[in-house]
Amino acid sequence: MLLSFDGKPKETFFGEINKNILTAGIISSDEFKNHYTQLGITAREYICFDFGDSSFRSSVTVNSESFIFPVKVISSDVGDKNESQACLYLRKELALIVTGRDDDKSLFKAFSNAVEDLGADGASAEKFVSLFFGKLTDDDGRKNEETEKAINSLEENVIKNGRYSNVNEQILMYNKKLMSLRNYYEQLVSIGERLYENENGIFDEDKTYYFKTISDRADRLCAEINLFRENLVRLREAYQARLDLKMNNTMKLLTVITVIFLPLTLITGWYGMNFVNMPELTSPYGYPAVIGISVAVAVICIVIFKKKKLL
Repeated sequence: MLLSFDGKPKETFFGEINKNILTAGIISSDEFKNHYTQLGITAREYICFDFGDSSFRSSVTVNSESFIFPVKVISSDVGDKNESQACLYLRKELALIVTGRDDDKSLFKAFSNAVEDLGADGASAEKFVSLFFGKLTDDDGRKNEETEKAINSLEENVIKNGRYSNVNEQILMYNKKLMSLRNYYEQLVSIGERLYENENGIFDEDKTYYFKTISDRADRLCAEINLFRENLVRLREAYQARLDLKMNNTMKLLTVITVIFLPLTLITGWYGMNFVNMPELTSPYGYPAVIGISVAVAVICIVIFKKKKLL
């Protein structure tokens, strides 16, 4: 889809690009391969398009009359694993999004919403790009808030309620998602800063602030994610401390039981020996006496442990 902004936005075609008015478009990689020359894109610029790189560490390629950079997009929803990839081509009169992958149609939705908000008056590539990235992250603040509540709820279950079921798995899941989101937002910060520099001077200086809004918004979101990751670190430490405490209590109980039965084991060991001259061996009160001594030893040990607050 290609739209020209000469008055009301209207659909245009590959061979009808007007260099005096803004054209914004979103096309597939196959369409781009077949029609890039009709868009005025040179062979040197064409080889800068890379759809095979799946990392967030994208770089902005600066040409004499254009900017080219890949973008990887993910949802801030923890349970959403969809990903989108695209390469953006920016020229003074052309803002082109070439999609390599768009699982949940997030790129197309952001493009459509940006076009609606762009309007005919004051339409520019700078404003369109700012709106496009703004729409991509428009709902991220709310979703990040939901993630924060989920992490706080998990922390409450661990610390207050003492529930430990699948805690490590949940921490790992949240940490993995937050790392991806941090890389995603850092990518947007980097893109916004490079465009704001306007290295080749193709954009109007009084409009480059649109690019700064991209990096500023992404930087705020990235700060939120870093805060959540710190909360996860504290949660993991609290969880480990709870496990250690539980283990210590178990070991303390086992130690007390062992200490109580140690003298009893000694007594039974002695009286298990087959010597003729064992004390009270032939006495009718010998067996009850040993039982009484054993009970007395156990009671004394329990009383001592109670006073020491070990039980």
